[in-house]
Amino acid sequence: MTLHTGSLSQIFSAFLYSRTNLRHVLERKDKKTCLQFTTRASTSCRMRLYTSLAACFRRFLLTCMQRLQECCASKSPIIGVIVFFYRVDRIKKHFPSPFLVFQFQLQLFHNFFQMAYERPPGPPPSGYEDQAPPYQEKPEPSQNYDEAFKIEKPRFNDVPFTILFLLVVAGFFVVAGITLHAMRSTWDFQGSSIYDTQNYFTLNANTAVLFGFVIVISVVFSFLIILVARFWARMFITLGLILNVVLGLATAIYYFTTHYYSAAIVFLVFTLITAWAYWSARSRIPFSATVLEITIDVMRRYKSTLMVSFLGIVVTGAFSTLFLMVIVATYIKYDPNENNPGCNIDGGSCTKGKLIGLLVFVFFAGYYISEVLKNIIHVTIAGIYGTWYYLAGSDQGEPKHPALGAFKRAMTYCFGSICEGSLIVSLLQLLRQFIRILRSNALGDNDMCAACGYLILDWIMGFVEMMVRYFNHYAYIYIALYGKKYTKAAKETFQLLRFKGMDALVNDCFIGTSIHLFSLFVAYVVALFTYIYLRYTKPAYNQDGGYYAPLVAFGFVVAGQVTRISLTVIDSGVSTFFVALAKDPEVFQMTNRNRFDEIFRNYPQVLNKLLSNDDNHYQNQNSYNSPQQPYYQQPQYGRV
Repeated sequence: MTLHTGSLSQIFSAFLYSRTNLRHVLERKDKKTCLQFTTRASTSCRMRLYTSLAACFRRFLLTCMQRLQECCASKSPIIGVIVFFYRVDRIKKHFPSPFLVFQFQLQLFHNFFQMAYERPPGPPPSGYEDQAPPYQEKPEPSQNYDEAFKIEKPRFNDVPFTILFLLVVAGFFVVAGITLHAMRSTWDFQGSSIYDTQNYFTLNANTAVLFGFVIVISVVFSFLIILVARFWARMFITLGLILNVVLGLATAIYYFTTHYYSAAIVFLVFTLITAWAYWSARSRIPFSATVLEITIDVMRRYKSTLMVSFLGIVVTGAFSTLFLMVIVATYIKYDPNENNPGCNIDGGSCTKGKLIGLLVFVFFAGYYISEVLKNIIHVTIAGIYGTWYYLAGSDQGEPKHPALGAFKRAMTYCFGSICEGSLIVSLLQLLRQFIRILRSNALGDNDMCAACGYLILDWIMGFVEMMVRYFNHYAYIYIALYGKKYTKAAKETFQLLRFKGMDALVNDCFIGTSIHLFSLFVAYVVALFTYIYLRYTKPAYNQDGGYYAPLVAFGFVVAGQVTRISLTVIDSGVSTFFVALAKDPEVFQMTNRNRFDEIFRNYPQVLNKLLSNDDNHYQNQNSYNSPQQPYYQQPQYGRV
């Protein structure tokens, strides 16, 4: 058997094509990177360089194997040796020594033939196709949102929690009506400005004006932050870190100079934690910036995301104003002081127990309603981003008005599930507020041991609240896209974290932390403003300084809550993108190849697809994600 000229020409044409691509790859790789490849490099470095070079030579090797099989056995190894040393000579100039070239070639050949003879993916487990896990079903292209993200059995989920929420809302507005009526009836006594007041024993019009400033500052800063993220995506992350460190340190120094040591120590600790977080996570910022740019691109494409965010800011700002006014009005109506004219207004007598009980309910209702509003925005935004991920590149196109369809689902089938998840967070928030009040009282009594104990307890409860929020955040995405009950969505979220891990979802992306830090930044500004306001307006009820701690802490919490709700448009988009990428990465690879390759360079774990939420398939998860069984085409680099 002889070797035909056509076979040789095809072999060398394939080789020249691959060699050209290799040159482009090597021009982007320094010698240190190639040296790490052949010595003791990290796993990610090897994976990136292996994948890049293998993509360039894959076509050449497959052509060689096909053509050399047609040759006689005696000539095949000769041709292989000639091609081998020809390649060595061509890439020699990019490396420091011939020995390194030879070692590099051996590593390269080993990797090539390992990839060339990969066995195909194994068959699915028995009965796998019949089970059809809900989040394995991709949305179907349709002009209607409900048809695209179809629910098998549409029904109103978690109805008892919907009823509970409506009862809480009704109770809140009943209390608001009674207390605001008392506040209006005693307006001459309370005063209509910062200084014009006869109330010297409890919160008054001075406090109402302060809370108005708190809401305005929070809303304005939230809008500016969204603008920064939209137009300067890469600067968004770094700017949030720097601003928090600078402002937190400045706030702590100011409190030290005014001898307000308890607040100064707290702000100094937060600042040091922020600086440490920035330093430890600085290597993840490039990947986070890429994901944020993708999220912002979707915001630019779907103007409805900004509209939902704007309406969310307006609604939450209005409710937060009402919430704060009701707190002030509750003090005015039910404070048991003998000089309080509010006790003579219809609505019941004034007792200490009634005041405390109503304040507990008002705080709980305010937190609960705020959480529900925030999660409605989250579910709506998740529906928009899910539409973009799955249907933007389809032939039939995406459904019309995805924001309206997602909002309709959030307010109907998913509303009970939203109320259930929000209830858990609201109870934790209420408990944390009680701990803060106890800590403030301990500081007022100069009981530093008790204050430190409450501070530690507050941090522990804060960590628990953060974990519950994090878990709920991803559960609501399943609720938005598939209309799940809260308990079922929680199970699927657990499987998501079980297979992908927290690092793969959040810790490898610094965007969520940046959003939290921007919320913290606004809270810093409001806390500092509250302290300065009380210090220079000198309200009569704060002559002994007893209201500094509770009002500063409450302004801090409210500002952070308003800002977090406002920035939900970014946080929800990023989280929805991660969930969809974990389940169906091949969709994003086909529709956004360049972006996918950029993500893969910084996050190789994107190749590990989430296959099933069934415990019976846990062992199959690792086998399906094994590097020896690729489920779709690997990213290719160095293409001309």
